[in-house]
Amino acid sequence: MAWQATQRDLDLLATVAEYRVLTPQMLATILGRNVRALRRRVSALMHADLLVADRRYPRFALGRPERMLSLSVRGAELLMELNILSPRTEPKRAMRPADALLKHLMAMNELRTQLSQIPRIQPELSVRFLSSTSPFLPTWAKGRPIVYDRFRDSDGRQCSLIPDGALALSHATLGKTLLFFVEIDMGTETLVSSSGHRGDLWHKVVTYQAYYACNAYKRYEKIWNSQLHRFRVLLLANSRGRAGAISRLLRDVGTTDFILVADQAHMMTDCVWAAIWRPGGKLDQPEVSILGSHMPVPYPNPIEAQVNARSQG
Repeated sequence: MAWQATQRDLDLLATVAEYRVLTPQMLATILGRNVRALRRRVSALMHADLLVADRRYPRFALGRPERMLSLSVRGAELLMELNILSPRTEPKRAMRPADALLKHLMAMNELRTQLSQIPRIQPELSVRFLSSTSPFLPTWAKGRPIVYDRFRDSDGRQCSLIPDGALALSHATLGKTLLFFVEIDMGTETLVSSSGHRGDLWHKVVTYQAYYACNAYKRYEKIWNSQLHRFRVLLLANSRGRAGAISRLLRDVGTTDFILVADQAHMMTDCVWAAIWRPGGKLDQPEVSILGSHMPVPYPNPIEAQVNARSQG
């Protein structure tokens, strides 16, 4: 009898397609499954040529390096054959990216993996995420992701931006939704050029200021059927030194308290929901949590949240 994928297998494959590359631990955390049992199923899916494993990935302080899982060509084709992915999708949109993009995507996926745990530690909260790399979301003209936006600032100038992701954090009892845009900074964008000119990240910050001022973000009200009064930007730097440089830039630009800065190391050792985010990069203000007053006290770190999720599952 020919081997067949179960519905749980298809859910697993679809999750890998959404993120494009994940470690087994990240995948187990997102799905709320026992990691040992999941590893066994991953091996079966690899044997069926639906998944492939790449070199090992070091997850900071969260244990030994793990393999990186992604869809094979056959895995992507299967999801299209079953209309889980649109048949018009290019298989490569659901597969491992090029090496040059891998570290950036893994940093994003670490953040998203932690975000997926928020409803488990605070059941009244829900998380919805639109990724610029998702193969499940439609694209605009020229293949631009759904989070791409063009708008005119208060002076009528044409502006555009592509966040790495858009996050809706909703409270069921209060009926309120907070909008966040996510920017993963890998230290490659210039702050100020060698000639003294303002760099790429400076222009990105100014564009977000214009976006904030003209209420262009209101289009997400239709996407999520939620009223939005403002937004924040989560700017995650690849190192503490880079976070410090970005903080100085934000202080120089001014009126950037809606941009929250943190670094990957703090996120991995504390968690995305901890008080690790510095508004506007200002050292004279306390670091804040994206959950505000709804952050659990004491808050669980990522490993504790994973253990709790597995015990509940």
